Amino acid sequence: MNKNETPKRNVYKLTTMALAGALAFVIASPGGGVAEANAEAQPRMRTALYTLKRAEGQLSKASHDKAGHRVRALVATRAAIKEVERGIRYDNKN
Repeated sequence: MNKNETPKRNVYKLTTMALAGALAFVIASPGGGVAEANAEAQPRMRTALYTLKRAEGQLSKASHDKAGHRVRALVATRAAIKEVERGIRYDNKN
Protein backbone atom coordinates (compact mmCIF):
# COMPACT_ATOMS: atom_id res chain seq x y z
CA MET A 1 0.00 0.00 0.00
CA ASN A 2 1.26 3.42 -0.94
CA LYS A 3 1.52 5.94 1.91
CA ASN A 4 -0.87 8.23 0.04
CA GLU A 5 -3.58 5.56 -0.08
CA THR A 6 -6.17 5.33 2.65
CA PRO A 7 -6.90 1.86 4.00
CA LYS A 8 -10.09 0.35 2.61
CA ARG A 9 -12.68 -0.63 5.15
CA ASN A 10 -15.09 -3.46 4.74
CA VAL A 11 -18.41 -1.61 4.40
CA TYR A 12 -20.40 -4.80 4.94
CA LYS A 13 -18.64 -5.50 8.23
CA LEU A 14 -19.30 -1.96 9.49
CA THR A 15 -22.96 -2.15 8.44
CA THR A 16 -23.38 -5.55 10.08
CA MET A 17 -21.86 -4.30 13.33
CA ALA A 18 -24.09 -1.20 13.32
CA LEU A 19 -27.21 -3.28 12.70
CA ALA A 20 -26.24 -5.81 15.37
CA GLY A 21 -25.74 -2.99 17.87
CA ALA A 22 -29.10 -1.44 17.05
CA LEU A 23 -30.84 -4.80 17.32
CA ALA A 24 -29.21 -5.48 20.69
CA PHE A 25 -30.38 -2.09 21.94
CA VAL A 26 -33.97 -2.72 20.83
CA ILE A 27 -34.09 -6.22 22.31
CA ALA A 28 -32.55 -5.07 25.59
CA SER A 29 -35.12 -2.33 26.08
CA PRO A 30 -37.74 -3.13 28.76
CA GLY A 31 -40.53 -3.34 26.18
CA GLY A 32 -38.58 -5.81 24.10
CA GLY A 33 -38.74 -3.53 21.11
CA VAL A 34 -42.37 -4.32 20.39
CA ALA A 35 -44.57 -1.24 20.36
CA GLU A 36 -47.60 -0.03 18.48
CA ALA A 37 -47.34 3.02 16.24
CA ASN A 38 -49.57 5.24 18.40
CA ALA A 39 -48.85 3.54 21.71
CA GLU A 40 -48.25 5.47 24.89
CA ALA A 41 -44.88 5.00 26.56
CA GLN A 42 -46.42 3.48 29.71
CA PRO A 43 -43.16 3.64 31.68
CA ARG A 44 -44.65 2.30 34.92
CA MET A 45 -46.29 -0.69 33.23
CA ARG A 46 -43.12 -1.46 31.30
CA THR A 47 -41.02 -1.16 34.45
CA ALA A 48 -43.44 -3.48 36.25
CA LEU A 49 -43.21 -5.98 33.39
CA TYR A 50 -39.41 -5.85 33.42
CA THR A 51 -39.34 -6.32 37.21
CA LEU A 52 -41.79 -9.23 37.09
CA LYS A 53 -39.72 -10.97 34.43
CA ARG A 54 -36.61 -10.58 36.57
CA ALA A 55 -38.51 -11.96 39.56
CA GLU A 56 -39.64 -14.92 37.44
CA GLY A 57 -36.02 -15.65 36.58
CA GLN A 58 -34.94 -15.48 40.21
CA LEU A 59 -37.79 -17.71 41.36
CA SER A 60 -36.93 -20.23 38.64
CA LYS A 61 -33.34 -20.40 39.89
CA ALA A 62 -34.17 -20.52 43.61
CA SER A 63 -33.74 -23.75 45.55
CA HIS A 64 -36.78 -26.01 45.52
CA ASP A 65 -37.11 -26.64 49.26
CA LYS A 66 -39.86 -24.13 49.98
CA ALA A 67 -42.86 -26.41 50.65
CA GLY A 68 -44.54 -25.37 47.40
CA HIS A 69 -44.40 -21.64 48.11
CA ARG A 70 -41.74 -20.98 45.45
CA VAL A 71 -43.84 -22.80 42.84
CA ARG A 72 -47.00 -20.89 43.80
CA ALA A 73 -45.07 -17.60 43.68
CA LEU A 74 -43.74 -18.55 40.24
CA VAL A 75 -47.26 -19.32 38.98
CA ALA A 76 -48.57 -16.03 40.39
CA THR A 77 -45.67 -14.09 38.89
CA ARG A 78 -46.28 -15.61 35.45
CA ALA A 79 -49.98 -14.74 35.75
CA ALA A 80 -49.02 -11.18 36.70
CA ILE A 81 -46.74 -10.94 33.67
CA LYS A 82 -49.61 -11.98 31.40
CA GLU A 83 -51.95 -9.43 33.00
CA VAL A 84 -49.46 -6.58 32.64
CA GLU A 85 -48.87 -7.52 28.99
CA ARG A 86 -52.64 -7.60 28.40
CA GLY A 87 -52.99 -4.20 30.08
CA ILE A 88 -50.29 -2.71 27.88
CA ARG A 89 -51.87 -4.16 24.73
CA TYR A 90 -55.32 -2.92 25.76
CA ASP A 91 -54.08 0.59 26.44
CA ASN A 92 -52.18 0.65 23.15
CA LYS A 93 -55.34 -0.23 21.21
CA ASN A 94 -57.74 2.12 23.04
